[in-house]
Amino acid sequence: MSEFDAVDKRARDYIQSGDQLMASDVIFTEGGETLTTASRQVERARLAEHEALDAREAVMRTQQAVALGASAGVTGLFVILLAFLPVPTSAETASPAIGLFTGSVSAGKGDKVDKPAAAPVQAESSARALAGLMRTTAELCTDFGRIRDLSDLKDLLARAAKIMDATGIVVWLGSTTGADLQPVVSHGYSPAAIARMPAVPRSADNAAAAAYRTGALQIVLCRPGGSPGALVAPLLSPEGCVGALSAETRNGGEGSQAVQSLAVIFAAHLAGVFSTAASETAETKAVAQG
Repeated sequence: MSEFDAVDKRARDYIQSGDQLMASDVIFTEGGETLTTASRQVERARLAEHEALDAREAVMRTQQAVALGASAGVTGLFVILLAFLPVPTSAETASPAIGLFTGSVSAGKGDKVDKPAAAPVQAESSARALAGLMRTTAELCTDFGRIRDLSDLKDLLARAAKIMDATGIVVWLGSTTGADLQPVVSHGYSPAAIARMPAVPRSADNAAAAAYRTGALQIVLCRPGGSPGALVAPLLSPEGCVGALSAETRNGGEGSQAVQSLAVIFAAHLAGVFSTAASETAETKAVAQG
């Protein structure tokens, strides 16, 4: 506005001095250049405002993804707890009244009442196994929030494969718009094997594409003497599915509810990791352009 005011003043001075040609030259030349510069600066300010808004929305989506991941983790831990609870025997499911009545009659006849000793031992063993599994899972979930680079991510995938008894894990990344799935990081496979893995279209007829399309866990049962079993869990972000986590299991692990829950938990945390990385990249670009 200051430059427009200066141009206007110069034009008026030329008009007052009777030099209309110079006045018109100032208006159409300097005024046009000033208008172009002002338009460019207004457009730049508009873009900067939009980029700042997008950066704030990305931070909010990241927080939502972390919240979803934490919710999935808590839900998965409860599912694991239910899966490892011992199944009560027929003696344990009998009503207390009947048990007491039978015991009193037997005692009256001088017979010895046998008490099942295997059930408490089995329950104690299951409880110890469950406590160890929950502790290891909690440590992994905590470390997923502390990933700094690709090396940390690969280490966590190795630990996840061990707890799931998986021979290999592959993280496939696509986009909420339906881009083809690409293997971005893995454990248990050689670089040559990963290089031979083709991109997976969203419409493909396999478990990875099905998890990508539906946002639901896919289970591939093993075949005796044939291919091993596998689990594919979707990577869900607030905007939609962004990829999939595939785990090749052994010893029929794909049928275990505990292993299935672990796959869902780890996929939820990986979705948070990649959503955070994407938002940080977008924010860095916005700052660089600003």
